[in-house]
Amino acid sequence: NKQILSSQHLVLFDEISQWMNSGDGTPIAIPGGYGAGKTSFTEFFLSNQAEKALSNPAARRPILIKLGMISRYNSLDGLLGAMFTSDHSIKGYSFQRFMNFNSRGRLVVVLDGFDEMKHAMSWVDFRNQVRELNRLVQHHSKILLLGRPTAFTSDAEHDWILRGRKEFAGGHRRLPDWPEFREYQLEGFTLQERREFVERFLTYRERVSAINGDRPIDEVWVERRSEEVNRLADLDQEMFTRPVHAKILTDLAADKSVNLSIFDGNVTRWTLYDEFFKSLAARECEKPARSPIGEGNRLTFLRELAFWLWTAKGSATSFHASDIPEVLLDGLPDGDCEEFEEKCREYLAGA
Repeated sequence: NKQILSSQHLVLFDEISQWMNSGDGTPIAIPGGYGAGKTSFTEFFLSNQAEKALSNPAARRPILIKLGMISRYNSLDGLLGAMFTSDHSIKGYSFQRFMNFNSRGRLVVVLDGFDEMKHAMSWVDFRNQVRELNRLVQHHSKILLLGRPTAFTSDAEHDWILRGRKEFAGGHRRLPDWPEFREYQLEGFTLQERREFVERFLTYRERVSAINGDRPIDEVWVERRSEEVNRLADLDQEMFTRPVHAKILTDLAADKSVNLSIFDGNVTRWTLYDEFFKSLAARECEKPARSPIGEGNRLTFLRELAFWLWTAKGSATSFHASDIPEVLLDGLPDGDCEEFEEKCREYLAGA
């Protein structure tokens, strides 16, 4: 699981482990697009840290806060209060005690899904919510923030939220009492990593199937199927650097009734893209923050947006969110949004 920091190629888990063992209280942000591996890394890190905490009383206790449950501005004490008294009943919980543990270096707090937090939020609401969450950043704290960069509709928003810098008179100025996050960008699979993933994932699925069917593992089938999947993936190596894309194809291959030859030839990438988009939309709608707007409506927005870029913007591949005409969202459900800006942000963040 390689990562990029500036021009350096690093192993993210090793970097986070060193940070955990150091006196460095700089908060860390890991922005990554759809299917880049954020959730897998988060689960691996939390599991590893939980094992340490169970065996070592001095180890930091991992706290996972899912930001997708925030749809309107919430104070930090209100958010944590609901989490530790309603979602999880923690005997003796108090906000002051939690903040004391955090400031003394007893916790590591993972804030997951800052892009999902933007559901039905204006820029002002989002900015104020992040300001409230920044109260967690203290001298001995360890704060890890993850989410999609689509949460930011401009470089100025990115600089404000993750770097604490505001545009001012043609330049930037530091915002007082706003932390600057150290950023790590998730890197995709290398060719060898993708091939190893395909073989190991198919082996795992075959092992589960064999156990359920009370039969031995068909190692020959795994080897042949892995070769078939990797041959298809080699047709578009760039697309399959994303772990989620490799997983979608391998998921299909794990079903022995699926004839992968239908993906041969020039139609391969487009047939898979169709599957990818359906999977993307379905994954979005599984999240509570996204559920008010169905997958069909999200795909309709993406098609309209793509057509607008093609016909009205000269096939541009980038744009400002403020340029999007309101007509693109006409007839699409508002979800929980009340203003056009909020609705536009929701459809973009969920895309």
